[in-house]
Amino acid sequence: LERRKMCSKMFTVFNSILPPFLVKRILRNPSHAIGDRVERVSILFILLCDFERYSMTMTPVKLFRFLNDTFIEIDVICATHGVTKIETVGEEYVCGVGVSPTDQDEDHLTGHTGCLSRLLLVAWELKNLPRTTFNSGVKMGIHTGPVVAGVVGKRLPRFRLFGDTMNTAARMMQKGLPGEVQFGDETLKYLPTWASAKPRGYVAMKGKGNVMTHLL
Repeated sequence: LERRKMCSKMFTVFNSILPPFLVKRILRNPSHAIGDRVERVSILFILLCDFERYSMTMTPVKLFRFLNDTFIEIDVICATHGVTKIETVGEEYVCGVGVSPTDQDEDHLTGHTGCLSRLLLVAWELKNLPRTTFNSGVKMGIHTGPVVAGVVGKRLPRFRLFGDTMNTAARMMQKGLPGEVQFGDETLKYLPTWASAKPRGYVAMKGKGNVMTHLL
């Protein structure tokens, strides 16, 4: 009974720091490295606009309370739509679809549009939150493509995604507009029928040259 309680506590702890679909793999074989190539995912980068300017006016406690409350709210929105949280870095939040085994099964059976639709619902909900929620709003960027996904570290393990898809999604966010969701042609071709896109035009991106972009 005690062993069962201990395992349950470990499972709960791991679930709070890693996606649930990875926890059983880790507990089953803790010494085994986890790394997978996923052929098609869509990644959403979210940036809190003007964060540095606002952070200069906050006490440390107020700053971290704001970040915690903000990211918990995004956690809830992602969970509601079945979107996987990847990581937070400073004032950026990263999430995606196509990474989990369930998403991969859906992609193989019906294509990527259904997965992308759930990610767009997250972006749309964030885009339409009251401006007071995120001060000056958010900038968002999406890209679709392959990644390598795995867990790095035994002490404070972290779920990490690598590849050009991550870099391009980050560029889409960085070169985006406040209150808008920006993406390129690779994502456009999987757009669901309920979502409309307007072309923004070519945008210069570091390491990419001029890239055709669209706004949700």
